[in-house]
Amino acid sequence: MFIGLPRSEAGVVLVWSSDLEFFGFRQEVKMKTVRLGIIGFGGMGNSYLNRFEAGQVKRCRITAIADIDPERLKLLDDKPDITQFSDSKKLIRSGLVDAVMIETPHYQHTTIGIDALGQGLHVLVDKPISVHKADCRRLIAAHKKKRQ
Repeated sequence: MFIGLPRSEAGVVLVWSSDLEFFGFRQEVKMKTVRLGIIGFGGMGNSYLNRFEAGQVKRCRITAIADIDPERLKLLDDKPDITQFSDSKKLIRSGLVDAVMIETPHYQHTTIGIDALGQGLHVLVDKPISVHKADCRRLIAAHKKKRQ
């Protein structure tokens, strides 16, 4: 996980991961805007979209939203910058996102998260991470496999 520090004079943000910090390393990288997809556009997905649109999260923009309910997606018809998907797999493989937020019913968190990690995306899972302990372990294992 990267932690942002104050912006330097050159417009470079200093960041370090907990792994690198442990060994005393730091690195400088230019921060970019993260293209985020929301999977699940019920109450929480809609709430998060509103927060992003209000500018509460810097350097991140919603580029795609997936939901299996076409009525929910109709709420996005006035947002041409957000691509709509009726299937999470299509959003994950679209090339339109760097990361996904999983806002689906809890029992879907594991399979969608593993799929996204397998495609090289960053994953933010709303709580709980999964319903069963074994599913939590599967999702964490997929993350560790991705890092190798």
